[in-house]
Parts: sequence; C-alpha cells; structure tokens
Amino acid sequence: MNVSYETFKYLFSIWSLPLTDIIQSIIAVLTFTFLSRTKFDPVDFHPIYDRQKVQFITTYLCLKPYSVEENFWFGHQPCSNTDLSMIIYEWYYNIPAVQWPKEAGFRVGTNTPYRYVIIHIKYSQSIINDIYGEQITMTRTRPKYKIGTYQIATNKFAFQSRSISLYRVRHHELQSIFKGNLHWPQTFYQLPNSIDIQANDYLIGTCIYEHKSSKYLR
Repeated sequence: MNVSYETFKYLFSIWSLPLTDIIQSIIAVLTFTFLSRTKFDPVDFHPIYDRQKVQFITTYLCLKPYSVEENFWFGHQPCSNTDLSMIIYEWYYNIPAVQWPKEAGFRVGTNTPYRYVIIHIKYSQSIINDIYGEQITMTRTRPKYKIGTYQIATNKFAFQSRSISLYRVRHHELQSIFKGNLHWPQTFYQLPNSIDIQANDYLIGTCIYEHKSSKYLR
C-alpha cells in the first residue's frame, strides 16, 4: 500500500509527571492513535534537563507499554514485550546529546511495529513538580533514510563496570568502529567518523566486564 506523506512537522515536548519527595524515577508515554493510513517519523530527540537533577533519559519505541494504569510507571519495565521494543535514544548527564543524521528518522504509528514512545527519566535527587523531559520533532515527510538499531544481548551477570566495543569484519580484515571504556557511562555515543556497512560484512561486539582484557564476552 502506498502512503502519501504531507510536508509539515509535529513538535512534542514530553514532560514528566509531578513527583513526590520520595520518587526518583518516572516513565511517561506518548500514544500514537492516528488514522489507518498515517505514519509519522521522529527525526530528532532533544533532552530538556538540569545536569544537577537529571541523571539520564532513555527513549523506547514499543508496540504496547507495560501497563496503562495510572500509577504503574514507578519501578517497572517500560514495554510489555521486550522483543517488540527498541531503545532509540539515551542521554546521560555528562555526555553530549547525539546528533542524528540528516534526512533520517524512525517509523512509528499505525501499520508499523511501534505505536508508543516511552520516555524514562532517572533523577539524581528527589524533586517535586519538575519541568524536565524530552522534545521530539516528528514529520509526515518521508525521510530519505530509516534509522535502525542492532541490540547485542547476553545473559544477565552481576558486573557493574563494563564497556562495549564494536568492530567491522570485511574480507577477513578487522576494523575498529568504536572502542568503549570501563569508566564511561552506559549511553549512546557519537561516532567520530561515519563507517559504511555492506552485504557480507560482520559486526562484532565485545563486552569487557573486568579490568583484565583477557576476560570478555563476544
């Protein structure tokens, strides 16, 4: 089915709900209930924060949230099915926000795998009636490129300090894409240079979970 895109943008500001003096983590939800032939593309995410009060902001795309009850948001997972969800953005308090490629976006809305945008905000301290959240720019103009994510999963283990590095293998040659650091926060990082991925390339991720480089997970 062909979908016609209109050339105007929607700008949403997602704010967290009023907090009590004991709640330090909250999740807000944006629901897409558009017409049957309507698709929207988020093209930019901009955190609205105070570095002294907000520790991190994570954004998910979900087919269905974990719950829609009024007070479920505290301490639960954001999506009902992790296999039908995707982390699309994460900001940590001392890391610059990621700049998305131009003419690129995510597909959300009716007839797509994702109907909800979930915003998770973790606070460094308890505050009341904050004004922090995330600004999402959305468009009906079809972007030239579609943004996607690859998630590398392992079984749970009890090491807090870990870093992830990524490599590309082409024609049996290994090239480093990004090298993590055990002392860096776990969040999205901007690549210093762009890299092309072609058919028959391999992407290899390593997770260093101890200071000894001989112990790692592939």
